[in-house]
Amino acid sequence: MAYPRLSGTATRGGASSYFRLLTLAITASAVIFFFSSLTFVFTPSTGDSSDLESLGFNSGSFGLGSTRRSVLALKSDPLKPRLDQIRKQAEDHRTLALAYASYARKLKLENAKLVRIFADLSRNYSDLMNKPSYRVLFESDGLSIDESVLRQFEKEVKERIKVTRQVISEAKESFDNQLKIQKLKDTIFQVNEQLTKAKKQGAFSSLIAAKSIPKSLHCVAMRLMEERIAHPEKYTDEGKPTPPELEDPSLYHYAIFSDNVIAASVVVNSAVKNAKEPWKHVFHVVTDKMNLGAMQVMFKLKEYNGARVEVKAVEDYKFLNSSYVPVLKQLENAKLQQFYFENKLENATKDTTNMKFRNPKYLSILNHLRFYLPEMYPKLNRILFLDDDIVVQKDLTGLWKIDMDGKVNGAVETCFGSFHRYAQYMNFSHPLIKEKFNPNACAWAYGMNFFDLDAWRRVNCTADYHYWQNLNENRTLWKLGTLPPGLITFYSTTKPLDKSWHVLGLGYNPSISMDEIRNAAVVHFNGNMKPWLDIAMNQFKPIWEKHVDYDLEFVQGCNFGIFSSGLESANLVVTSDPVHQAWSAIEKQKQINPNAEPTLCNVIQESNLTIIAFGNPLGSLQGQESLVSSSTLKANSFTDLEFLSNKSNERFSINESAIKLFRSNYDELKQMKTELTNLSQSSLIIITGQSMGGTVATLFTFWLLKEPDLLKTKRPLCITFGSPLVGDEHLRQCVLQYTTMKSCFLHVVSNQDPARKLFVTQYTSGAYKPIGSFLLCSSSGCACSEDPNLILDQLMTINLRNGENQDSNCEWHYGQILEELKHKALFYRSTRFIEGETDALQASIITQLLAIGVLTQQQPGKEMKNLIGRMKKHETELLIQKKKNSGSDRKLNKMKTCLALFEWYKKESNILNVGYYDMYKKQCNPSDINVNEYKKRLWNFWEDSVTEAENKPQLEGAPLKVRWLWAGTNYRRIVEPLHIAEFYKKSGARDYKNGGKRPKHFILLEKWLKNKEAEKPKPKRQMPATLTEDSCFWAEVEEAIILCNLLQNGESIADAEKITYKEDLKKFEDYVWDVIDNYTVCPDIFLAKGTFMRWWKEYKGIVGSSVSSQLADYMNTRTYLNYT
Repeated sequence: MAYPRLSGTATRGGASSYFRLLTLAITASAVIFFFSSLTFVFTPSTGDSSDLESLGFNSGSFGLGSTRRSVLALKSDPLKPRLDQIRKQAEDHRTLALAYASYARKLKLENAKLVRIFADLSRNYSDLMNKPSYRVLFESDGLSIDESVLRQFEKEVKERIKVTRQVISEAKESFDNQLKIQKLKDTIFQVNEQLTKAKKQGAFSSLIAAKSIPKSLHCVAMRLMEERIAHPEKYTDEGKPTPPELEDPSLYHYAIFSDNVIAASVVVNSAVKNAKEPWKHVFHVVTDKMNLGAMQVMFKLKEYNGARVEVKAVEDYKFLNSSYVPVLKQLENAKLQQFYFENKLENATKDTTNMKFRNPKYLSILNHLRFYLPEMYPKLNRILFLDDDIVVQKDLTGLWKIDMDGKVNGAVETCFGSFHRYAQYMNFSHPLIKEKFNPNACAWAYGMNFFDLDAWRRVNCTADYHYWQNLNENRTLWKLGTLPPGLITFYSTTKPLDKSWHVLGLGYNPSISMDEIRNAAVVHFNGNMKPWLDIAMNQFKPIWEKHVDYDLEFVQGCNFGIFSSGLESANLVVTSDPVHQAWSAIEKQKQINPNAEPTLCNVIQESNLTIIAFGNPLGSLQGQESLVSSSTLKANSFTDLEFLSNKSNERFSINESAIKLFRSNYDELKQMKTELTNLSQSSLIIITGQSMGGTVATLFTFWLLKEPDLLKTKRPLCITFGSPLVGDEHLRQCVLQYTTMKSCFLHVVSNQDPARKLFVTQYTSGAYKPIGSFLLCSSSGCACSEDPNLILDQLMTINLRNGENQDSNCEWHYGQILEELKHKALFYRSTRFIEGETDALQASIITQLLAIGVLTQQQPGKEMKNLIGRMKKHETELLIQKKKNSGSDRKLNKMKTCLALFEWYKKESNILNVGYYDMYKKQCNPSDINVNEYKKRLWNFWEDSVTEAENKPQLEGAPLKVRWLWAGTNYRRIVEPLHIAEFYKKSGARDYKNGGKRPKHFILLEKWLKNKEAEKPKPKRQMPATLTEDSCFWAEVEEAIILCNLLQNGESIADAEKITYKEDLKKFEDYVWDVIDNYTVCPDIFLAKGTFMRWWKEYKGIVGSSVSSQLADYMNTRTYLNYT
């Protein structure tokens, strides 16, 4: 078959299509072959895939789909390039681990474990490549490389890379700054929200606390008012002529406006007490109608050394009405009433800035009476206005001698810097305020203001006050009560007084110095923390409390929470097991040997209890016993109780008979002491004895407490029954110095025990004093006491009452009495109601005396009244003392805030690249002034605290509590370097540490810390210290610089001395390396401009740059730059 012939065109077109298809096929084949090759090359084994996946890589890590195989595994590669690639990856990951470790140190991560992990990872790479079997690989040429060794090396490298990447992945959050910043921002936002809410609620709560009247104050006012109603004729002045003294301008007149009875009485009491001529002083007290009766009774109850007190109500001044007084008119405004009196929490907390302005007292007419003094006292020329929250401390008549220069108001200015200027009290955006007043004018204080009433009348200040008060009806000129209108009214008519006349801030500022307070004529408790409130500052409260009339029956009846707790404490004791267990052991001891000597004691051991009971030797009670001094005992080689002495009481005396009994059986007692010391820590130890056996039990307990382990963990309890007293006042003081020992002694005494006669004989001699707590009991009840004088008073009274009528059946038996008292305490009322007695403290004391058999009827006679009076005085003084002591921790917290200033000072020095020590030494910074002030304050506080602690016995280890010890350590590490800087600024100063020039309280604080750390050694630090632990470090540096200077400039120094100096420098070099290696020195020592770097340069010039030592290598290689 013949094919048709194609034309030329058709033929050319077919050939072209054919070649295009052929080209496409060839290209496709090439592409397929290429990808097949890639697949062959990069497809990993199963093991390789899992390894890389475990390192945290997914299938798309390299952008080639499932391609994951490392170039390291290509068998077709030459071995030398493969080895180089493996080594390079190992080096890269080692460097990466080092970088992360360094970064972790700079971040000062809380988890120091990460630093160690990264450092270990880096070290592992180095160790791997330094293995002898692998070093052969690097030293051989490409032809002699053992492929099996290479594969093993590759495997180990891959394992380390895997671990490194896992650690980096897990630690990513710690190093991701953006993530950390975002988390920190979120945390800060949440904390700020909580803080804002807490501030609002706290401000509202503080406002409520400040506005509220304490129950005790309300009680006093009600009792006084009750008295006024019951006896109106005694307290009214109606119908009587006005005493001329009240209007005599030649006398000293005071104005006090208050509705607080106790506060007003404190002002008058303190002013009269400090007045040189009190009969020339007249006090004008104005209150509201509700408290008028209470005020009248309060100031009629006592004489004021001739001073006159006038009491009136606001309502007695008829001109004070709403048509004349703007404040009274504004109170009729409904919106103003809503603003001041609708103080709901949900509304108040919306605007904490204005919350304090909502106090209704700012619109109280009592608060605004100060603007009407000339009209209230038209016949007076001058008057001193006093707030009711002040205390007068000096005679104030000097104010009347001041030349007022035509001014109206004499006041103490309060401005300093930009604070307490007019701009803070008034709205200077208002055109009237802006036009009339200078915003930088200095403000002054209300509280103690001396007014020239004649000058006031001349310039008509009251009219000015009315003008501005009317303009401020909508509160656009100012918001806060009486001070802004006072500043406006007396703008150009105020004479500044010396600041010592009036010290403010005791109601809000805890940092006022006691020196400033002591030098003040008047101290002012302005602020929310008034001295009569529970929220008052304890360190200032005694200043006010000492002027309260605690001796008035109405004050005692409410008494601000004072009552005698002797009955409650006694009921707690008689219902506890130890007292009954101790007596049971004595009973058993008598059954074993009725005529037992103290050493033939009964020892009862149970699972967690050991009781040692000493009996009463026959004929041991011989009447009055003599005392033997500790110095005599020491001379006779008896020193077992010498540890009780201290610097304040170096000698004490002990009952001679008790010492004889103790020493006659010394060997057996020593054996028993050893056995008790070895008891398990969970075992309770009770030492007990009756009569003279009780004295031996007391001495044995003293001896036992000499062991620190017993004192801290197994503190024994000594319970005696009818035991004579064992020592004098000096022994009691020695025991009181031990915070733990003084609570280890309980002495039970019955009113029927004949041993009480011995107590009284000893009391009459004036030598013996009770030590520990005493439980005085009778068949009627019991009471506890710790005061030695009250205990002896009560024992003497019991003896006088029961001396002839003694029940012989109860002579030595405490078991029956204890059981009866326990039954009463559990099933009957612990106290009895004293009919007609309104004084809670006195009622509790009478009940207590009835319980122990001192009183036999509720109405006491003259002698009993004297005893009750002494007990009341003691209870009141004890309460005041406890309140003073409770402020010690607050003082410590206050000192901690002072230390915070030094932290900022230290931070500022680092910013200036100078260093904490050097910046203070140069004294070239404005902050040095504040630092010096706070340094002095801290120094005085800690010097006193350490001296007080040093006077205590040292048996208990560190005399300071752990919290105080660490606070003292921080103080020493912060402040002592500054003291060293001052020391070495002086020309020729040397040998601070060992030359007896170091302050003693620094030495003791360091010693006590070492004693504490010896109990439990601390681990080595992993990060540099923020404070150099050795507070004498800079003294060592200064001494080293002095040695360098001597070697450089001392041609006349003998060779032997030069050798000694160089040896000392070598010792210092070793010391420096030790503190650096242990991270116990602060990084700021390496600052270029610092004293330490100056020493290093000088020392390097002496020893030469070729010297080799750990410190020299560290400094020459500049490794110290990574110390932080």
